[in-house]
Order: sequence, then C-alpha cells, then structure tokens
Amino acid sequence: MKKTYRIVALIFVIALITFLSSCNKDSKDSEEGKKAGQTSEKRQNDVYETKLLSVEVPKGWKSIDNQEKADSAYNYKGDKEATESPAVVITYCDPDTQMLSPKEMYKDAKDIDPVKIGDYTWEGFTAESFDYPITVLLLKEPHQLQVLLFNEVEGQKISLEDDDVQAIIRSITIK
Repeated sequence: MKKTYRIVALIFVIALITFLSSCNKDSKDSEEGKKAGQTSEKRQNDVYETKLLSVEVPKGWKSIDNQEKADSAYNYKGDKEATESPAVVITYCDPDTQMLSPKEMYKDAKDIDPVKIGDYTWEGFTAESFDYPITVLLLKEPHQLQVLLFNEVEGQKISLEDDDVQAIIRSITIK
C-alpha cells in the first residue's frame, strides 16, 4: 500500500512540476547571476544547474538530473530512491506569467507565518499530499519561485529549520 502511495506521490509531483512549468513556456534567459537569496558561506557542496537556474546540493543529498525541465530542480536527502526520501523541489516561473498557488489541491492546507531565508521573505503553507506532510513556500518578487518540501517520507524527516534545507533555498540562482 505504501509503495502505491509513493508511486502516486511521484506521479503527482511530476504532474505538478509539469503543470507549473507552463509558467515558463516563453521564458527568456534572465540577467546573469540573479539570486533568489544571498549566501555568505563558501560553496563546498555540489551545484545542480539547468539553463534557467542553479541550486546547491548539500552533502548527503542528491538531485534528479532532468535537463529537459530547465525551470525546476529536485533535491532529495539520503541513500534511498527519490520516492522514498524527503525532498526539496524548486520551480521557477517566468516573470511575465502569473504563478499559480496550488494550495487548494492539498488536504488540510494551513498558512504559515512568512519565513525569512537569506535576503527574501517567503509566504507559504503546510498541507498533506497523499498522506505525506509537505511545506510549500512561494516567492513572488524579485523572481517567481515555488519551493515544495516533502517533510517526512519513510520515517526520514527534513524541516524548514534545517541548515541544509535553508542552504538549498538560499543558494537558488536564476540565470
């Protein structure tokens, strides 16, 4: 039963990323070096890059390499497969397109207080997706970004307060 939930959850995430990527259909490359957040720490982690964005991948984390989805990055923690691990999914939306907030799509969605990470303040909510707890952060300026955290999967947990999660969010760079 849990394996079915994982498969359905992964399909849902892929569908959500595909849906949100429509925000980027006519995207032009942004100015070089635009950042969603400043980081004062030296980059000692790996960096996952697409044509539109880059993001740090801390030690103990992995990325799904999907260069066809230049507007998103999927980082997951641990040695298990992506569907069996907590994850941070980042999606960029072109500034000329209105970003959609998928709050209504989730069970038990509750707004959270704004969260300051790096130089930016993120709005967001917590909810459940196929019985998995999630946190969704939204940034509308200077870039339109959505960060989706799969907080607990298979007994493994991540939190918005974790240093590595905050490092990932601070490191988001829009090219």
